[in-house]
Amino acid sequence: MKLLSTVLSFLFVLLAYGNAYADKVNVDWDRQANFQQYRTYAWLESQNPAEDQLMAKRIVQAVDGQLSAKGLRRVEPGQDPDLSVAYESGVSQKVSWLPYPVPYPFVAPTCGWYGGPGPGWGPYWGPACVWWDAQYGVYPLVQDVGTLAVNIVDERQKQLVWRGVGSDALKENPEKNARKICELVAKMFRKYPPSGPCCRHLSKAIEVFPIEQSVKEECGDYSG
Repeated sequence: MKLLSTVLSFLFVLLAYGNAYADKVNVDWDRQANFQQYRTYAWLESQNPAEDQLMAKRIVQAVDGQLSAKGLRRVEPGQDPDLSVAYESGVSQKVSWLPYPVPYPFVAPTCGWYGGPGPGWGPYWGPACVWWDAQYGVYPLVQDVGTLAVNIVDERQKQLVWRGVGSDALKENPEKNARKICELVAKMFRKYPPSGPCCRHLSKAIEVFPIEQSVKEECGDYSG
């Protein structure tokens, strides 16, 4: 009974952790810029493009869709655009320590190398930590986290007027990653164009948006 309770508790931790990493979207802009005057934009070549060409195309399409919905028209760089748009992307690794059940009182050094079943993903051999006579140890879980930044520059002033940055854990399924791109970009531009000057302290100048049903409906919903 004690073992069953331990396993059920561990499965609950796994399920909770699977949904723990929420996507993050931050937006900032020039409070002195008049966004109502902008009508056209052109793309600039990315200095840090996505390695996957299909994903790079989806990023551009997602931004185009949002700007078009806001009344902006895409033109070529040589057609005197009001704005220039460029994106940057990157992938980093996030390491989290996940608990796993120890089936018997573990008599060993506090930290060392562990060989045996991993927490739900097959065999594992690597660093781990346990406590004397404890039911749980800790297991390192590495996630790939993708970051997307979209920069908008006033072409006449040659100054950055808007910037959105979003990040989320990547999946092995390309369709799920495509949906994440759509969601991040949709949330970046939800309140574009920003209205009015900044009346808050600069430390509160960045808007942080949670996931809403409207974004899920716009980008589709992939189960799993």
